[in-house]
Amino acid sequence: MLGLSLTLNGIYFFYRIPYNSLLMDSFPFPPKTAIIGMLGAAMGWNEETFISNIEKFSYGLIIERQGEKLQETATIFKEKNSPIYPITKNMYYKARYKVFLKAEDDLIERVYSALYDPAYVMTLGDSENLFYPQDKNYAKITHVDEGFTKNLKCILPKEIFIKNSDYKKISDSITPPAEYKMPVKFSGHGKKRHSIYKSVLAYSGIELIFNEDLPVYMFDGEPVYLF
Repeated sequence: MLGLSLTLNGIYFFYRIPYNSLLMDSFPFPPKTAIIGMLGAAMGWNEETFISNIEKFSYGLIIERQGEKLQETATIFKEKNSPIYPITKNMYYKARYKVFLKAEDDLIERVYSALYDPAYVMTLGDSENLFYPQDKNYAKITHVDEGFTKNLKCILPKEIFIKNSDYKKISDSITPPAEYKMPVKFSGHGKKRHSIYKSVLAYSGIELIFNEDLPVYMFDGEPVYLF
């Protein structure tokens, strides 16, 4: 079984949390829908093809470095006598993520090729944050096997995370676990289309320890929980 691992580095990352309004807040990691959208840009998919392909991929992620959270504020002027709306935008500076993807072997191979010759410009969230790989080998095809582990560094669904019994420090820079509602797919059509969310815990700089073995996927030996 083949998989794909991506190492994402960048100056700025912005993955908007869609259930906020005047505060343009960002996930501290690229959610599944954003990563499949990035693949879609490389492949040249239109919106409907992108939507139909989301569930063909299983996704996992390790935050290797969350980076620094920055904030900028802009004022929106609609008309001369209209109210002034301040918009605050949060983003992450110099973060680093390891993304893991599993799909049918043929699809993995086609996406891998497209990532090195993309149909459209790839971004790290919004159109202002273009993706310039720091490492030319940022995408790698890996071997994937089913396995078990008691130690994990990846983001996890809430029901799995709460089973951890301890942790160990693996970096001098630690981001404590925090819960987010991550979009994992879409439902409906046209104006009635909406996101389907999954509660996840994201963290960095620590490795969680569990008392019992958990079923995971091994990407060249790296244990990862997939959504």
